[in-house]
Amino acid sequence: MKPMLAAAALAAALAMPALADPDPSDWDAVTAEAQGQTVYWNAWGGSDVINDFIAWIGEQAAEQGVTLEHVKLTDTAEAVSRVLAEKTAGKDEGGAIDLIWINGENFASMKAQDLLFGPWAEALPNRNVAVARELTKLHEELRPGLPHGLVAYYEAHPPKGEIVLLVGPPPERVASPEYAEQLLADALRTLKPSQAAGQVAKATGLDRKELYARALELRSE
Repeated sequence: MKPMLAAAALAAALAMPALADPDPSDWDAVTAEAQGQTVYWNAWGGSDVINDFIAWIGEQAAEQGVTLEHVKLTDTAEAVSRVLAEKTAGKDEGGAIDLIWINGENFASMKAQDLLFGPWAEALPNRNVAVARELTKLHEELRPGLPHGLVAYYEAHPPKGEIVLLVGPPPERVASPEYAEQLLADALRTLKPSQAAGQVAKATGLDRKELYARALELRSE
C-alpha cells in the first residue's frame, strides 16, 4: 500500500493552488511544473511513526524532483488558523502552507470555510482511488473505484468515522521525447548531467545512457 500512499501525497502536493496552472488531468504538465518545487507539509511532530512516514514520502518525492519539507507542529489548529488568516486577507495563492495532516475535526472546519483544494473527482477523473474508513476498528471498510463512482456511492451512503483517501499513480506509459527533453532541461538547471539523466530515467523509464548523452549535448548548447 505504500506506493499508493506516496502517490496520494505527491498528487496532493502537485495539485495545490500555487502549482495549479497546468491542468491536473495532464500529468506530464503537472510533473514538469513540479520539478524543483518545494512543498511544505504541516503535520504534528510528536509521533515518531508519523515523522518516519513523512520522511519516507519525502524520499519518494525527491525521486520525482520535488522537495518535501515536514513542518512539525505542536497543534495542527495553528496551521488551520494560518490558512484561514491568509484567506481572510485575500491571499488565495502562494500561501505559507501547502499541505496539512488533519483529523476529522479540522477537516470539517476547513471544508466549512472553503479552505480545501478540490474537487478531486473532476481533477483526476481516471485515477484509481480507494476510500479507507475506520481502519483497525470494528467497522473497517476499504472501497476501491474511480472518483465519480465513489462520489456517487457516498452521496447515497454518507460515511461515518475516520476516512483516508488513497490516490493511485497515473497509468504507466512511455514518455514522449519532447516530455523527456523538457524534464532533462529542467533537471540540468540544478544537477550535473549524470545526475539529471539518472533522475529522468527513474521518472520515465527511458535509457539512462541515452539520456546522459543528450544531457551532455544540452549542456554544451
